[in-house]
Amino acid sequence: MSKPEGSEVLRPEEVATYLRKNPDFFVKYPDLAKYLEIKSAQKTNVIPIKNKQLKKIQQDKNKLETSLEYLLEIAEQNDKLADQIHHITIDLINAVDLENLIMKFHSKLTTEFKVQDSALRLWNIGKKIPKKWVSYDPSLLSFAEELSGPNFSQILSKQIASSFEFEPGGGSYAYCPIRTTKTIGILILFNSDKNHYTRNKDTVYLQRLVELLAHNIWRLN
Repeated sequence: MSKPEGSEVLRPEEVATYLRKNPDFFVKYPDLAKYLEIKSAQKTNVIPIKNKQLKKIQQDKNKLETSLEYLLEIAEQNDKLADQIHHITIDLINAVDLENLIMKFHSKLTTEFKVQDSALRLWNIGKKIPKKWVSYDPSLLSFAEELSGPNFSQILSKQIASSFEFEPGGGSYAYCPIRTTKTIGILILFNSDKNHYTRNKDTVYLQRLVELLAHNIWRLN
């Protein structure tokens, strides 16, 4: 906004042009706003710059509070999950045989992780365990081997339906392969809420659970 030497007053058009090119002028120099004169009819449509700044600060504060609440919620969930994993680890380590191990595992799924229903099938297990936990179905083995990790579905697959007693439809399922150096079984979790096991659900804790189970099966076998 420089003027040639000798000029004393800027023309209104020049001021208007400058302000159009620099819309943040009064944000940078808010103290100049007090010199503005606004007609009474126009005042109802004008938001004071100070109020605008306060509103922006409040919005930023609200965003920070929301982010903090989210982080605290995640931290609490992680602490709770760590305690749950700790409790089930102690129980499984104290298992005296495979049958005792599996019973403890299912019990902890219900009490610690609030799993509505669960079942598993194992194969290539050397020691004797109740037949209800053993599978000789090659299609079920192939299905489990194709899973890269816990997989969620609202559909009961044919392989699962033929080997388990879950009622088809009306819920959601988590298919979890059980592996040591090879695939030795599959764990199925069920919930009557079709949105309970979805792609948005965290799979890390399920992966940790089946790894823990697989290690203890290997230990006792």
